[in-house]
Amino acid sequence: DTYMPAIAETCRKISDVAGYEVSENIAFVDFISRAAFDMFETVMYGSSSFTTNSKVAKPEDIEFVMASQAAFDITGALLSNPMEKLFEGDLYKKFVVNMDKTFSFARKRTKKYADLALMDQQQVQQPQRSRQSKQFFFADEVSADAGVDEESSKCPVQKIRNAIPTKFVNPSFIERLVHRGELNNEDISEIGAPLLMAGVDTTAYVMSWLYLNLASNPDVQTKLAEELHSVLKGADLTTVEQIQSLPYLRACIRESHRLTPATPIQPKKMRKDVDVVLPNGDIYHVEAGKRIFLNLRAFPMDPQFVDNPTKYQPERFLP
Repeated sequence: DTYMPAIAETCRKISDVAGYEVSENIAFVDFISRAAFDMFETVMYGSSSFTTNSKVAKPEDIEFVMASQAAFDITGALLSNPMEKLFEGDLYKKFVVNMDKTFSFARKRTKKYADLALMDQQQVQQPQRSRQSKQFFFADEVSADAGVDEESSKCPVQKIRNAIPTKFVNPSFIERLVHRGELNNEDISEIGAPLLMAGVDTTAYVMSWLYLNLASNPDVQTKLAEELHSVLKGADLTTVEQIQSLPYLRACIRESHRLTPATPIQPKKMRKDVDVVLPNGDIYHVEAGKRIFLNLRAFPMDPQFVDNPTKYQPERFLP
């Protein structure tokens, strides 16, 4: 929840250009991928490159989005055709090229912001630093200047801000990692690469399915719009309390996850031996260390567990 103010600010800017960009410059599916990148980049680094705005988008950022999207699209094909990887076919080679592009970009971008965060941290630790020359927020200044009682403040964003120096709306994920001091910046750059790539694509898939489900069910879309207008009254969604006051929005998202999950399977490595009892009474023994795949598509679509499973019905998740 401490990332929400920054995400809301980025989403507001995306919304400002969405109508024009989708109608004139960017295909809707590509716009969603760019929006996911802009939002996830905000979480990771504190600010966004705004690839959704053609006037300011940089070619290297757009190339990352396209390469990441291509790599994940190919992943599905490789899962169903493992011989491609075994014999290093054309599809697998294309996958490697796009993965190399995304990892190279994400490592460099993450390293850049980690180095900046470390410089800011070192600056505030200097005993003779000048308060007037500082360009970021920090605990004592925020508390004194804003009249905040650090002990009594219940705002999670304020508490994070009070502990971590930042120039952004709220401290980024990278700034928080640097602040912990448990990893060096090289390690952080290695962690950031797969996070950025995987985060962008899964976010794009979730958003795409949600918008498709809403567009295919105009009555649900109307009901959701009424709730948003009634509760938010045009304000940004920036707090957990606001989310908790939007039960139908949460239900729409959960129902979209059920009907159209971002990924159909979930691999798990068994920590201990497990006996799986099949419907016919047979027992299948799975040893510790073995990997199993949970079918995330099958269970939510089974009439034994879900009434009318093919229907998009958010009400099933309401209290």
